[in-house]
Amino acid sequence: GPRRAQSPQGADPSVCLLTPLPAFPGEYWIDPNQGCSRDAFRVFCNFTAGGETCLFPDKKFEAVRLAAWNREKPGTWYSTFKRGKKVGAWGQTLLTLRPGAAGKGRPARGVGWLHLLPVPSSQFSYVDADGNGVPVTQLTFLRLLSASARQNFTLNCQNAAAWYDAGASTFARALRFRGANDEELGHGHPATPVRALRDGCQGRRGQERTVMEVTSSRVERLPLTDVAVADFGDANQKFGFELGPVCFLG
Repeated sequence: GPRRAQSPQGADPSVCLLTPLPAFPGEYWIDPNQGCSRDAFRVFCNFTAGGETCLFPDKKFEAVRLAAWNREKPGTWYSTFKRGKKVGAWGQTLLTLRPGAAGKGRPARGVGWLHLLPVPSSQFSYVDADGNGVPVTQLTFLRLLSASARQNFTLNCQNAAAWYDAGASTFARALRFRGANDEELGHGHPATPVRALRDGCQGRRGQERTVMEVTSSRVERLPLTDVAVADFGDANQKFGFELGPVCFLG
């Protein structure tokens, strides 16, 4: 179970780095704003990486399955994608009754048409170890107490580039990310290091994957909130992705 590594005064540590030693990797309670303990929350503490405090993405963003995304425009933000009944496994479809007008081909007044409304996507969200949303104030204090942050993003691709396009020797099809401060991050924004740990998608052939790592000493840029994929829309092209945890280090 989660460890309650409290100080002698009974308060939870503000970040993993301040957990009393000896400490082992696992789930711990922390309280970044050091207010009342009721808003403390559980996180994963990675002591093998120097005491990182890690938050995980909401389950719906942890793994988005491979799809063609035929109705979407390449290069647009994932948060604007519309997810209907075809991809119902990713989100419920809402039913609404829209009032109909009397007339030819329409039901009588007072009877409604039944419409299936696609559930819009949203920006990436993050949760604690219990699956609850992390309060904004706690995330703000976590950033204030940290000197750097990092996060991985994996694009699963089919006949598509994710970062480098080896055939055309260009980064024109590279992923773009949106940071927590709404700043755009990518190949054209060298201020925040975005690098490929593995770039299997660069050949644009078959099913592969590209693993990106975003690191920054400007912690307000993380966690990532959105992604724009450029290379899809042609026959037999697909993509899906896996959003990794965001880890803060004091």
